[in-house]
Amino acid sequence: MNVKQLIALNEVKNGHNLLLLGQSGTGKSHLVCTIEQELKKGGKTVAVTGTTGVASLNIGGITVHSWSGIADGHFSNDKLLQKLTIDEHFQKYKLNIRQTDVLILDEISMLSAKMFNQIEFICRKIRDSDLYFGGIQVIGSGDFFQLPPVPNLLNQDPGEFCFKSDVFKNVFRHKIVLDKVMRQDEPDFVKAIHDISRGELPTDTRNLLKRLQRPLPPGNDPIRLFARNFDREVYNASRLIDLEGDLKSFHSLDEGDPTKLRKMSVGQSLHLKINCPVMLVKNLSKNLVNGLQGTVQEINTDNNTVTVILMV
Repeated sequence: MNVKQLIALNEVKNGHNLLLLGQSGTGKSHLVCTIEQELKKGGKTVAVTGTTGVASLNIGGITVHSWSGIADGHFSNDKLLQKLTIDEHFQKYKLNIRQTDVLILDEISMLSAKMFNQIEFICRKIRDSDLYFGGIQVIGSGDFFQLPPVPNLLNQDPGEFCFKSDVFKNVFRHKIVLDKVMRQDEPDFVKAIHDISRGELPTDTRNLLKRLQRPLPPGNDPIRLFARNFDREVYNASRLIDLEGDLKSFHSLDEGDPTKLRKMSVGQSLHLKINCPVMLVKNLSKNLVNGLQGTVQEINTDNNTVTVILMV
């Protein structure tokens, strides 16, 4: 480990809350795993959590939503506290909060201020303590130049960064920014990553990226990013049409508030072919998480089942 990583490790071992920041490739995930191992050696109960399913898998943890019981944030603070107190289905979350010594929040940039406040609130109340997070040591890791929180207007969450929370600065009085890229040793490429992360594109970085452009090898079909949902849907439909095989359609049976149903991230109809790529958009279990990708291998219309090979 480099000097800053060692300083961060010592801060944590001394019992301090720590905000660990740094751009991609600076060794945050490696350090988080080392911190977890060292704390467990010292007899600490460590909850390793991420803000998304994929982020959680990368560090061998679970989502902070699954750890705390906050789900998608639709509960008010008082309602969630009530459920944690008397609802038997929420007792595992209550136990998590009471038994945890150290809470690791990975990819903290995607945790909204509303969610951050709610987690802090329930930890304090469940542990019956006036200390922030009820005295749980908190380690936040991420890069606020990367993905921001996703707004959820249905739950009155505008998606503000968690550092806008009133208690954020008081929780994280210690901060370390990792600035040495460990994943790359080419200075020009490291500089380009740094520029892009800040929305800058000077001439030298632009020229470097142009020099790196090359034709894709045959059979390589990378993920494409679109600014608008409409453009994404048009592209996906055209690719599905071009794929050989019969098109099979599945239609959902929905119940609930029509306004909320219209705002769901998944359409009412799902169209598939053998060998078409798919991606989960909801956590189904600890290992089947939002963002996991796969390929359709079999479609059985007799019992409406689809077999998918996932890339874990």
